[in-house]
Amino acid sequence: MKNILTLLFILILCTGCTTGAFWSDFREDDLRENESDQGPWGGKREMYWKADGGHGFTRSEVIAYAEDNDWELKDTVTIPAERLSNWKNGSQPAFPFTYDGTFEDIDLIHPFKRWITTDVILYRFITGNCAIDAMDEKTWENGYILISKDGRELSVYHFWGE
Repeated sequence: MKNILTLLFILILCTGCTTGAFWSDFREDDLRENESDQGPWGGKREMYWKADGGHGFTRSEVIAYAEDNDWELKDTVTIPAERLSNWKNGSQPAFPFTYDGTFEDIDLIHPFKRWITTDVILYRFITGNCAIDAMDEKTWENGYILISKDGRELSVYHFWGE
């Protein structure tokens, strides 16, 4: 029985069945950065696209893709570049993962890289994967998408586990 479970675990890992992995198939020609750190107790994914030619990224296209992959839109907020400029990890631009979704008291325990520096629209999603902090605070709202106001840049952030 132990050998069967071990084999099943290896097969799951080798098939690319990781949380948020479906984003790797979204507009592959525009994908510039794809970083993922997944483990048995949690993981994070940070991705960046830039539409150099052709059409930019639209709300309807991105949300439809997310919802087709079982992400549920929770809310949306516009964030000006001036506010984004305060989101840093040291001197580097960062996207702060927050458990309360307010982005007011920024906790950079789980900072993500941030490529977009202009005004953005932030979309927060319920992903079906739980994120838990050291104080056992939990959230299911742990998928974030940033689209630049001009629609030329897109970032996806996903944090799950501990």
